Amino acid sequence: MKKRILIIIACVLLVLAAFGGIAFAWPDYLNGRPSELRPGNSIGYYIWRDSSGFSLRTTSAERGHVFTGVIRTDGQFNDLRQRRNEPGDFMRLSPDRKSIHFRFTTPRNDMDGIDFSVQNGSRLSFDLLVDGRPVPARLIHLGTGSQHPGNNIFSISNRIAFAWPDYLNGRPSEFRPGNALGYFVWRDSSGFNLRTTTARRTHVFTGVVRTDGQFIDLRQVRNEPGDYVRIGPNAKTIRFRLTTRQNDADGFDFRVQSGSQVSFELLVDGNPVPVRLIHLGAGNRHPNSNNFTILRHQQR
Repeated sequence: MKKRILIIIACVLLVLAAFGGIAFAWPDYLNGRPSELRPGNSIGYYIWRDSSGFSLRTTSAERGHVFTGVIRTDGQFNDLRQRRNEPGDFMRLSPDRKSIHFRFTTPRNDMDGIDFSVQNGSRLSFDLLVDGRPVPARLIHLGTGSQHPGNNIFSISNRIAFAWPDYLNGRPSEFRPGNALGYFVWRDSSGFNLRTTTARRTHVFTGVVRTDGQFIDLRQVRNEPGDYVRIGPNAKTIRFRLTTRQNDADGFDFRVQSGSQVSFELLVDGNPVPVRLIHLGAGNRHPNSNNFTILRHQQR
């Protein structure tokens, strides 16, 4: 019965994708070249995505190694490109374009690899070896954060893509330190930004930001004595106190991982802040309350 339900759900999602225009996306953790990728730094596999598709690189350190493996998809591989070719190396695309077999001899302090794209596929699987043995998962680096899979044989699935509302995009045009008292919240390529400003006198801004995912990359912009920006033990809450002086600005930046909503509870001098003093995105949109929630929506 459970299997039947899962099949029905999968079929519904496929129909929605085909006729409702829902977009699918690969996991965010795959985005960007791994920060640990430096030829000669260590032995390992490095896998990531960017605007041109997928990339896989192999590196060696004090001596050369032979990297072999298979990559599979339920779609088709396209735009396959090999970066280097030592004697005896190969990169073979199967006739149905659903698998790539490879062998790279990566010399000491060097790097090899391939690039490819996936067409009409919802899944990628990797089976990776070094010198004929399963490679330890700690030597496999995924995306800019160098995340590790659970094993040398692992799969990556894409999912329905969700996006934050467009009205959040861009720094609010009203954001000018000393111009007015208020909160300013927006999104850009680095994630979420929250700023506080004052005009004629100092104010204390306090509040809580919550998510059903996890907060990561929390950065405080300024720090007056007695101020704080604290992330909760489960990374689902941020509590803050910002003393913003006359004609000044304070704040913090953060990103949300695997979350579908962010809620804000904002106060000034211990009182709920009037909504007209909360500015969201470049258009300075105001929420309906000082306690409000922003939801991700399905991309179409």
